[in-house]
Amino acid sequence: MKKILSVLVVLAALTIVIAGCSLFVKTYRLDTSATDGKCLQITTVFSPVMEIAGYEEGECPTENLLGTCDNFDEVGDEYVMGYFYDTNGQTAAQAKAICEHPDVNGTWHPAE
Repeated sequence: MKKILSVLVVLAALTIVIAGCSLFVKTYRLDTSATDGKCLQITTVFSPVMEIAGYEEGECPTENLLGTCDNFDEVGDEYVMGYFYDTNGQTAAQAKAICEHPDVNGTWHPAE
């Protein structure tokens, strides 16, 4: 009986720890859309490193969106999504070409 109770206590503790980790997952953005027509977004475990790198907490805006690029960049083991905007005359075709370039190898999703 003590072994069963011990196993249940360990399982309960693990469940609490795993659920607690999800509380620290946040979305960050690096919005340079006004100058170069893109915004980078990553959802990751909270890290002061993101803020040091210039990222702000929150999602990229969706107004004037040409489309998004999955796997646009990597930060550690996590992928960054690129949001492309019609700033400075950038077209969806140009943004798609950047996303699908072999150096990026992203997946393009046009805006709806």
